[in-house]
Amino acid sequence: PTVVNQVVQNAPVASPAPEEKKQIEMPLSSPPDKLAEEENKKLIAADPEQFLNKDHSDSNMVVAIRVRPLSQKEISNMEYSILSIEDKLMIVHDSRELECENDGKRLEVLHRSKEQRFFFDRIFQNASQEEVYQRTCRHLVSPVLEGYNATVFAYGTTGSGKTYTMVGTQENPGIMALTLRDMFETIHQDKEREYELKVSYVEIYNEVIHDLLVHNSKDTYLELRDDPIKGVTIAGVTETKVDDSKQVMNLLLQGNKRRTTEATNANQTSSRSHAVFQICVSSKEKTKGTNVEVLTGKLSLIDLAGSERGSVTENRGIRLMEGAKINRSLLSLANCINALGDKAKKGFFVPYRDSKLTRMLKDSLGGNCKTVMITTISPASNQYEETVNTLKYASRAKNIKIKAIPNKKLVFMHISAYKHIISDLRDEIERLKTQMKTGTVATGKQAADSKCTCGRVEDEEAKRQMYKEVAQVYDDIMQLEQALIELDEQNTMNSIEIKKREAKLSIFVNSLGEKQGQPIETENSNNIKLEIQPKDDPETKTATEQVQRQREKI
Repeated sequence: PTVVNQVVQNAPVASPAPEEKKQIEMPLSSPPDKLAEEENKKLIAADPEQFLNKDHSDSNMVVAIRVRPLSQKEISNMEYSILSIEDKLMIVHDSRELECENDGKRLEVLHRSKEQRFFFDRIFQNASQEEVYQRTCRHLVSPVLEGYNATVFAYGTTGSGKTYTMVGTQENPGIMALTLRDMFETIHQDKEREYELKVSYVEIYNEVIHDLLVHNSKDTYLELRDDPIKGVTIAGVTETKVDDSKQVMNLLLQGNKRRTTEATNANQTSSRSHAVFQICVSSKEKTKGTNVEVLTGKLSLIDLAGSERGSVTENRGIRLMEGAKINRSLLSLANCINALGDKAKKGFFVPYRDSKLTRMLKDSLGGNCKTVMITTISPASNQYEETVNTLKYASRAKNIKIKAIPNKKLVFMHISAYKHIISDLRDEIERLKTQMKTGTVATGKQAADSKCTCGRVEDEEAKRQMYKEVAQVYDDIMQLEQALIELDEQNTMNSIEIKKREAKLSIFVNSLGEKQGQPIETENSNNIKLEIQPKDDPETKTATEQVQRQREKI
């Protein structure tokens, strides 16, 4: 049959006639630049590690789609898959058309096709947890250690596999565990910097923030605060310092046990809250000096609660109220994505404060952050509306521009910090002496036979020479300061002595003028002229000579 086809961005597309099929074969979402794609393929083939560490500071948000397999319940209900995937193109077929095609029937003349086409960065179907992690989040580990902010969050309907993707199981760990594994491996390999890691884990349940790292998590009510430097922060949250991945995994497991989950008709372990797991990384160079550059990065791993329909989940009472709160926060997130992703609304108001979720994700969506959005969907035919709406929001999120810059802070140390530097060097010397006594350090002929070729000895020698020069400069500065103090004291004494002699001279001149009855001209330190007119008698000449001698002394 002949129908009128309208190709609109993210809108239903009519079934094309055979002769018109080539005209609308392209996906609705425009693919990326071909030149950029070819350049990325060449870079991946030449050096995959270089591609992972490539600077993507000014780019679009990365959006990946993960399709879960059909569940046993869906198979028993005779549901079937309505999705087709061709590389980066996803097609959502009309269930009515598929039914007619399988039964060999013809469609009605006035039937309007609901087929949808989308184009995404990465699409996963029947993929393992490791594959999803390597292609979506592996490249975020190095930037976080270099001072960038990064966020990974899973978005989708209830029962689509968000928690499995982010948290996983003990046999198949999710993105949270795999990210922490690679992060600690990278830290242990870096011998030039010192790292400090702090983690926090909270949930947003019914628009209330609870701390999952405390025993009475349900009794904690945390508030959001706007910090001019750190951005949006959680006041009073527990930040635990960690040293290895096992400690972090234990905290993650404890938080997951305290998280609110309930069974619904759509999912037996449905998450009733949004979980936010944050890792703050601070690093600085091990070489100490008068100024230190501190890099501070933050990685946020977010497992969102799924949107749900009351008719599908059949919730009542508290569960129904929870679903309303979840849908409200996700609707606010969708409004923010629409405002940020629509190029025609550039400079349009973004309603971040409509919910606590969007306020926490403010930096992740439109600020200084590298963001990855993993959208999970169900291929079942009864989930057509939910799948299409989820893909529409994910398609709009691709247009969000992000520009990430590293968080650097230069700390200047006081001159007294050299005492600590010298103390550390002395401790190192004592430690090396102890190792030499115990025989753990090669000495004598053994040291000559096993020469170090890594250049560490030269670096240590250069460091010691630098410390000696610094100490010498410090001694010179102290000596100059002492000399300046002595000169100031001497100048003060000279000024006092001059004033004393001027006072004596003034007294002497005044007494001489009263005695002779005639003024004598002289000048003191205050530029006051005194006139002395000596007589011809010998006493007056003698007094005049004394005055001249006093002036010469001054």
